[in-house]
Amino acid sequence: MDSMVSLPQLRILVAIAEYGSLSQAAFHLDMTQPAVSRQVQLLEEHVGQRIFDRDAKGTRVRPEAMVLVERARRIVAEVEAFADDLDREMVQGEIKMGIVPTASAHRFPDLYRGLVQRYPGLKIDVHEMYTAQLVEGVRRGSLDLALGSLPMAATDVGISRLWKEELLAIFPANEEKPVQAAEFRDLAARPFVGFAVGHGLSRRVLELFHSQDLQPDVRYEARGIATVIGFVAAGLGVSVVPAPMARIYQQAGLVHAAPLVPRAYREMILIYSPNHLLRRAVRAAVRFMESASQRPV
Repeated sequence: MDSMVSLPQLRILVAIAEYGSLSQAAFHLDMTQPAVSRQVQLLEEHVGQRIFDRDAKGTRVRPEAMVLVERARRIVAEVEAFADDLDREMVQGEIKMGIVPTASAHRFPDLYRGLVQRYPGLKIDVHEMYTAQLVEGVRRGSLDLALGSLPMAATDVGISRLWKEELLAIFPANEEKPVQAAEFRDLAARPFVGFAVGHGLSRRVLELFHSQDLQPDVRYEARGIATVIGFVAAGLGVSVVPAPMARIYQQAGLVHAAPLVPRAYREMILIYSPNHLLRRAVRAAVRFMESASQRPV
């Protein structure tokens, strides 16, 4: 038997007390239930008393063991606060980060603010470019990290999936009968304003049309999303763009936006070197953005 209570055992004790369930505690601690049960057994053997009552309703802390739970909470909180302070102090330096241009108007600014607030010693140099260019930058080492979108052909880089962003159809604002929901077959029958080859949105939009056995009638292409939306506003055709940008221009009275049928999304990803020896600053940025992107907006 171990002579000392371990920090993982204290985390398990706190988690079971909070969730009232071995299975839920195991889930939130990213452990198997048998592993949690074994650590509980060892902990109870060490303190010489039962800590939990188990029945069909769940797992509850016995009244006489509540003092152990409260002490464990304080210890775990102190250790996490220490680790948090140490993490902040140790993460320093510069990160060269690339992002797709369409990310700069939505969630990325909040992620950037949170990242530099979390790590004040970190300097992030941001460059806008297409997903294909981001991948090449990560490969060459000119970028440490990149925020792009799927689909992506490269398989020799690491990725982390972040969040999904809805795509909307956009139409000239002055149409007599504004569309309330856009069918792909109707979009395919009209002149289409697309994104230039190499743009992540170009691949995703084509993928959506092809999934419906359709091909958009691309009459015009542009590299920037503002230009694509401007062409639609000028009456040159219709397009499909990320919802945040569509809504901004709709509120300005330049275009009309409508959801796609079926609804469609693009998935934002982090791209980084598959090398496991990533610098501490890059690893910290990846962890932060993975965690922050799961929070509701």
